[in-house]
Amino acid sequence: MRRSKFLDMRYYEEIAINADLEFVEELLVNHKYIKEWEAGIEIFKELRVDSEKTYINHWDIENNIDYIYTLKENIVGISLCLEAKPLEEEGRDQTNAHWVMLYVSQALKGIKRLAEAG
Repeated sequence: MRRSKFLDMRYYEEIAINADLEFVEELLVNHKYIKEWEAGIEIFKELRVDSEKTYINHWDIENNIDYIYTLKENIVGISLCLEAKPLEEEGRDQTNAHWVMLYVSQALKGIKRLAEAG
């Protein structure tokens, strides 16, 4: 299942993953894995992990966009949500929405592929 929508200049997608929650968390914070699922569309980013692990934030420094990953366990596995959120009002006009959508879509597909391959 995949859902996506725009939320006032933010872009949001969600995907179901049949994998272990801790492994998916590792995929999101380990640079070795990030290089694999982000291959082809790399961004210069700073990684931030919430102390409660409620979300993982990849900050695209060059474009000033937060990519916010949230994980939720459910009956069939995990729901991984990814929200792209421009941080400055003027940056929102300059943000290439198509590129953001492409990045979000590719990131989710890559994470799902690696997580389910185990």
